[in-house]
Amino acid sequence: MEIQILQKNSLKIKGRSGSIGVNPVGKNNQFNAVIFIGNAASQDAAIDEDGIAIINGPGEYEISGIKISGIRVKTHIVYSITVDGVECLIGTIRAISESQQKTKEHSVAVIDADEVLDAAFVTSVASNAVLFYGDQAAEVISKLAKENVIKTAKYQASKDKLPAEMETILLTSGS
Repeated sequence: MEIQILQKNSLKIKGRSGSIGVNPVGKNNQFNAVIFIGNAASQDAAIDEDGIAIINGPGEYEISGIKISGIRVKTHIVYSITVDGVECLIGTIRAISESQQKTKEHSVAVIDADEVLDAAFVTSVASNAVLFYGDQAAEVISKLAKENVIKTAKYQASKDKLPAEMETILLTSGS
């Protein structure tokens, strides 16, 4: 599995059999599915004219071998996805913070730091790696007082090669 920052608030998650865009900007045919983690729309899922699944709400989905489960947290959606056997939790910092009681621990948490909040909760949602991206990512990480923050545009993980100790990663296109 590979997680790559496309723009400050947009990601590509690629597995062996498919790829997902997270909050992509513009039309992009390189994805099998697109998920939106901002405010949830009234329409949960649809297929666009190019055959790309558009997911913007709660539910259970499987697209190109990628399992996606969306849960509503107030007005936002938090997604649990399984790509190549790696379980990832994806959402905004507030939504993931508020969903701690509703979600299980994942190997990887991918957090859109669209605002500055105390991120101490990350140890309860991810066991191997936490990836921050977005407008406030650098500031959120600095408040965690973590040493050895990895800055990269692309993060790769596989089920049998996850880090033994929690890694903190800043996804940045300026790497």
